[in-house]
Amino acid sequence: MNSELKIVDDFLNNYIQKNNKQKSNIFLRLNEVEYYEENKSGTLCHFPGCGDVAIDSHTYPKSFLRKIAGGNKVFATDIKHIVGNSYDVGVSDLVKDTHIKKSGIQPLFCKKHDADIFKAIEVKNINTNLETYLCLFLYRSYIYDYQLESEVHNPSVNRKINIDRPYSKKISKEDEIRYLFEQELSTKLISENANFHNSDIIKNKFDAIFLGKETPNYSDFCKYFELKYYDLGFLPNFFASGSIFFPWILKG
Repeated sequence: MNSELKIVDDFLNNYIQKNNKQKSNIFLRLNEVEYYEENKSGTLCHFPGCGDVAIDSHTYPKSFLRKIAGGNKVFATDIKHIVGNSYDVGVSDLVKDTHIKKSGIQPLFCKKHDADIFKAIEVKNINTNLETYLCLFLYRSYIYDYQLESEVHNPSVNRKINIDRPYSKKISKEDEIRYLFEQELSTKLISENANFHNSDIIKNKFDAIFLGKETPNYSDFCKYFELKYYDLGFLPNFFASGSIFFPWILKG
């Protein structure tokens, strides 16, 4: 870690430790939530070459969620809630009691592609092999991560105070300077450790698969990815997905 990045890292660690002592700022909370909503709105379908507006797609198949749901509800992450909580001390819930219709949804694909691509994992009467099923789920869960990165961590989108909103007049100059400073440092730290360009590298691999065949099978995914999976022997009551980029350096 270079000296500049260490300064950023030390600052953020110190900030996190002191976070419980700061006062809630409902106006910065509104600004942060609006920033998130603005980046999310108008998202286009992530299928390569499609320019239609994306609908709210589920990360996990609803059939999965129904198996673990209690009264059609599950505990799930609510990104908007998490984003706002960064400026609302005392509200640190990472998961909320959520109806399965609203669980793990993000604007990922248009209505056509969401139905056509993932019918093998959504429609009961369609048979597919386990490997293809897992690869399709991998695609959807990765695009979910990609979408979140574009909403929250995309370095090309600058943070700002929404001065056209009435609440902006309630934000002091001191709070504004601190807010923008913290966000700039956070963006720098994130870009150093998880460059958004890396997200594009993986997405381009998926794009190549689906440009070649709109309904690919396991062998098509194997051209770009290696699948590893394990049988737990039981149905878990908790599901989580995530992605991390490791550059593969060949040594000659």
